Amino acid sequence: MMRAFDPNNIPAIVNAIEQVLGAGHPIARTVQAAATDPDLAREAWNAIEALPVAHRRAIAGILAGTMMPGL
Repeated sequence: MMRAFDPNNIPAIVNAIEQVLGAGHPIARTVQAAATDPDLAREAWNAIEALPVAHRRAIAGILAGTMMPGL
């Protein structure tokens, strides 16, 4: 099930992806583009879900620390 990207969270998501996959990674660029083109949200979500589990967990860990500090 695809979830919508909250536009307010896109910078944090892009930052987390770039920390794990490298600056300017195509997935990070797709997520950034989804901020202005909602049709790209599904493509971005699918690309994130296709990453290896270790990468997804690393991104989630960074986001947890960014969006919910103190946990």
